[in-house]
Amino acid sequence: MIRASPRARTGPLAHPPDADRRATEHIVVSRFPSAHRRKGALARRWVRPGSPRPPPGSVTGPQDCDHRSTAHGREENGEAQVDLDQHTANRSRTHTWSPPPTREEAAGLSGVEFLRRIVDGRFPQAPISSALGFHLVEVDEGRAVFEGDPGDHLYNPMGSVHGGFLATLLDSALGCAVMTMLPPERGYTTVQLGVHLVRGVTASTGPLRCEGTAVHVGRTVATAEARVVGVADGRLYAHGTTTCAVFAR
Repeated sequence: MIRASPRARTGPLAHPPDADRRATEHIVVSRFPSAHRRKGALARRWVRPGSPRPPPGSVTGPQDCDHRSTAHGREENGEAQVDLDQHTANRSRTHTWSPPPTREEAAGLSGVEFLRRIVDGRFPQAPISSALGFHLVEVDEGRAVFEGDPGDHLYNPMGSVHGGFLATLLDSALGCAVMTMLPPERGYTTVQLGVHLVRGVTASTGPLRCEGTAVHVGRTVATAEARVVGVADGRLYAHGTTTCAVFAR
C-alpha cells in the first residue's frame, strides 16, 4: 500500500507597476481526494500482483493499478477504493493585495479611527485578508467583526478547512478589538492566543462571521474574547481568547 501525497503548490509571483502599490500572486492548487473514503482508511492505489514494488514514498500510476471502475470510483476484491485520477484537476486562485498604510499615513490616528478607515475603504485591508479570504467589516470601540469565505483551497489533507484559518479569524478579531481601545501612538502585540475548535468547516459551510470584544485594556496588558459563527446557520464553529501586550509606538 502506497500513501498518496498532495501535489506541491507552484506559481510565479508577478509585481505590477509601483504606482499601483499592489502585487499579485498566482497559485495553482491540486485538490487532495477526501470524499468517498472509508472511515479510518487512507486513499490507496493497488499494484497488480507480480508487478515490481515501487520505491518508498512514490505514488503508483494508473498503468500499475489492477482495478475496475465502479459508480463511486474503483473496486478491488469487492472493496470500493477512491479513484485518485478524477480528483487531480488543477485549480487556480489569484491573490491581489495592497501594502498596509505607512507610519506617516497612520500618524495621529487612534486605533478605532485607523480601523474605520479600513472598513470604509480609505485604507486597504491587511494583505493576509486577500490571501486567506476574509475582511474587516465592522468596527466600534471595544468591538471588531471579520467575515470570511472558507473554500477548498484552505483544506487540510483530511478534506476539511484547516484549523489555522479559524485561528487566524479569531486572532484578527481579538487583536483589532483591543486596538479599537488604544489612543494614538499606542500599539499592541499578541502574547497568548487560546483557540477552541468546536465544529468542522468545509467549503459548503458558507461564510463565517467572527466578532471580537475587548474585555480589559490597561496601560500594559489587554485581553479579549471572540466567537466564530456561521452567517447562514448561526452555529458556533470556534471561540477563543487573547492576551496582548500594550506599548508606546
